[in-house]
Amino acid sequence: MRPVDRTWLAVAVAGVLASLTLRPLTSDDAYLGAGWFLIVLVAVTAVVGDRLRLSKLLVTLLQVLLTVVVLVAYAITPGDPALPWWGRLGPLVVEGIDHMQVSTAPMPPHAGAAVILASVVAGMTLVAGVLADQLERPALALAPLATLFAVPAVALRTDVGFMPFVLCATGYLLILLADGLNADRAWTRNVAADEQTAQLRGSGVWRIATLIGVPAVALSIAIGTVAPTLTTTFFESLRPGGTGPIEMSDPQLDLRNNLTRPENAQVLTYTTDKPTGAYLRMTALPLMGPDGWAQSRVSLRQGALSPVPGVPTMPAAGSRTTSVQIGDFRSMYLPVPYAPRAQDAAGEWSHDP
Repeated sequence: MRPVDRTWLAVAVAGVLASLTLRPLTSDDAYLGAGWFLIVLVAVTAVVGDRLRLSKLLVTLLQVLLTVVVLVAYAITPGDPALPWWGRLGPLVVEGIDHMQVSTAPMPPHAGAAVILASVVAGMTLVAGVLADQLERPALALAPLATLFAVPAVALRTDVGFMPFVLCATGYLLILLADGLNADRAWTRNVAADEQTAQLRGSGVWRIATLIGVPAVALSIAIGTVAPTLTTTFFESLRPGGTGPIEMSDPQLDLRNNLTRPENAQVLTYTTDKPTGAYLRMTALPLMGPDGWAQSRVSLRQGALSPVPGVPTMPAAGSRTTSVQIGDFRSMYLPVPYAPRAQDAAGEWSHDP
């Protein structure tokens, strides 16, 4: 087996393992078939290019070209044959992006989302292969593999478990093992002593791989049980306290995500002592721009709620009490009636004056 064969075999297996880390994001596994086909395609292209003695740059260009052509063909197949290919590809990708933005994990099946996920899998595997083979920097192949792991680890609001971490770590170790075997096979083949020494070195590579790989996988399990559970609250606790602007999610997008979920769900209930009911709100959208109303920069404070401008300390009608029970309501904002004097909610909540 040639060094290129061994390297791309390891890269292909690593790409297949890393692609499985995206499964918690979607209920449709269609992206796996397309992604795995592209992984095999780029690996075979590299092997054939090595047999034909093509330059590394030309092989990479061929891999990129074939990947794009296959992705376009895969994307436009379900579309209207009467439309040109670009008329089918563009709307499908736009719909896929919109579907991914408004859906909750696991996403329902969508052709556009499958194309996007397959392209991500193929692209990251190709980058790992270029780093390991063309640039001869196999240690850097961890970056694209870790990217596939980071997507669900960051996007999901639940623990992804340690298995995705182990899959990426295993694929990375295979690439390093292939590089070690390639270096070990680089001997002269001129005398019998070289062959005997090479055999000894070959067994040494496997022993070293075992000594390094087993503890590394065990460590990845230990780290994976902790790392994916780090939430935004954890990272916010690391920054200095006090007031100031902070990046928060778009409340309109939060509402849209909740309203367009594929299943019916009771996200909140409330009771109030106001006879006509209470109007709940999460935030104000005071800025008007070309795209409509938007939120201003948020400056959060903790402690007692600030007085509401233009509202007397105690209105003539007296105080009202509203109790809100939150279910599977996915938002960074707490729905409250206007204008609140005090709140009592579990956890640490801040307010924008």
